[in-house]
Amino acid sequence: GKIDIRKTPAMVIASLIAITSGGSAGPEAPLVQVNGSLGSWLGDKLKLTKTSVRILTFCGMSAALGAFFGAPIGAALFALEIPHRRGLQYFEAIAPAIIAAIFSFAVFRLNTGITIGGFYHFEEVPALTPQNLLEGLILGIIGAGLAVMFIVIFRLIGKLLKPLEHYPIVLATLGGLSIGLIAFAFPQTLFFSETQIQTVIETGAGLGVGLLLAIAVAKMFAISFTLHSGFLGGFIFPLFFIGANVGYAVSLAVPQVNPTVGMVCLMAAINVAVTKTPVSTSIILSVLSGTAMLPVIAISSFV
Repeated sequence: GKIDIRKTPAMVIASLIAITSGGSAGPEAPLVQVNGSLGSWLGDKLKLTKTSVRILTFCGMSAALGAFFGAPIGAALFALEIPHRRGLQYFEAIAPAIIAAIFSFAVFRLNTGITIGGFYHFEEVPALTPQNLLEGLILGIIGAGLAVMFIVIFRLIGKLLKPLEHYPIVLATLGGLSIGLIAFAFPQTLFFSETQIQTVIETGAGLGVGLLLAIAVAKMFAISFTLHSGFLGGFIFPLFFIGANVGYAVSLAVPQVNPTVGMVCLMAAINVAVTKTPVSTSIILSVLSGTAMLPVIAISSFV
């Protein structure tokens, strides 16, 4: 129930290098490590029971994600879902975790001036119909296939780089070179894609189906090289980016699918297939997209 605070300084340095130099890894994992370890440290200092220390650890994790995602309830549930591959089990921490996430969210927004609400400006979705529910199901299947493809690529790159694991300088150099070469062909793959998703929304129609799919596959390789070459970070927003590209490609290939429905459902599906967080991911993406699509997103997530 604890996160070791002694690993936190190294995590901060390594993740900042990866994030600021264009690596395909986001700050969510380092934020969870930093804030979660502070919760653990505080619990130890107060000589609390193991259960209480664990709740404080979850409060720290939830607070970090509450500010980062801008969706405090979804973020708190995410922190509680992710340790368990088969469902939410830390029920006793729900209320404290949500409260911590709300306070963190409020402090962050007050100090940054960022408005509360949807982060992305998607095309408006018409009133939902039973057809949208069916689309959510089909898009969920596509997202699961994408996730399998990503996992295969991720493990393949891991096996290729394994002989270099005891040569960190060579490994990091090769990783940086690989990320740079991928970005030379597909500059959209640089960084952890929080802002690049909005670019897909605005320019996806002009890129075409082939290029959108190529960018998504290139991003899979960029994430794999980033994380297997010694850089640290999370892959939630990079996975969202892959889903956004493929979702827009689906809407171009099948005009009956609204671009927003295609993008958001695939963002959810691929992330949930990898992280096993269907409840929280559905809530977070419903908030980030500023849409009333929660039922459709939930279908994609659970599929």
